[in-house]
Amino acid sequence: MNRAFPHKLPWRPGSGALTFALVAATCLTGCGNAKVVKLERTVEQLREELSELRRTQAAQRVQFDRFRDRMVMVEDKVESQELAARRGPAPAASPARVAPQRPEVGPAAAPAAPRETAGGSRWIPPALPTVTIGPDGVV
Repeated sequence: MNRAFPHKLPWRPGSGALTFALVAATCLTGCGNAKVVKLERTVEQLREELSELRRTQAAQRVQFDRFRDRMVMVEDKVESQELAARRGPAPAASPARVAPQRPEVGPAAAPAAPRETAGGSRWIPPALPTVTIGPDGVV
């Protein structure tokens, strides 16, 4: 054993084994580089495909949600129609009563100035009712 190299080497110095190993590593790296480029292309294609699938899935999820919402609305409509059919026809509506209207009090209802009518006489609007409140608040 050589004292300069106390550990064992897999090759003998000066045998050319080191040169062979370096040449072999360079060739394998050169050949492997083409494979690495091909694998990188494949990985990039798979990433693009995955992103396209995610976009498609998101669009389909939105469409599914819209269909589900429409289905719920149709189910509600059918259910309300079934309830209405069970109750029978609605009773006939009674004629509406119109409440008598009170004359407005204020500047809008102030008496108008006398006007000439078709017969030549003057028309005078009726006076508005007045309310007198006594000192004790009684009308």
